[in-house]
Amino acid sequence: DYPGCCTEKPPTERLANKWSALLHSAGMQQSAYVVENDIILFSTQAGLHAKEIKEFLLEQPECVAVEWNQVRTPGPAETEEWKRVDAAKKAEKKAEREAKQQAEKAQPSKRRKSKTRRRQSSKTSDKGEL
Repeated sequence: DYPGCCTEKPPTERLANKWSALLHSAGMQQSAYVVENDIILFSTQAGLHAKEIKEFLLEQPECVAVEWNQVRTPGPAETEEWKRVDAAKKAEKKAEREAKQQAEKAQPSKRRKSKTRRRQSSKTSDKGEL
């Protein structure tokens, strides 16, 4: 967790660049990609350094967790406060998703009616042209 964490991409990009530069200086060839505002993906062509990269990341004070081979390992920034804030954010996103789904469910019936009206009007105009 760090200032600007989880809300903006630029701070996460700066952190990814910092960590990537440190790993490169230690001779570990890897690439860092910010895939979400709060997620950095590290990729390496040779799996030789995967364990060292994981260990390095888990030592960083900003690291909340590392997921490797579908196993999530908590980092130093995964505090109780972080967990509360994260749970609240997830609940808010879930509510937004559900509201959007409800709105989408309500709209298709309107779309069907408008398509039916268009078909009827096109049939009428077709008949009128005959």
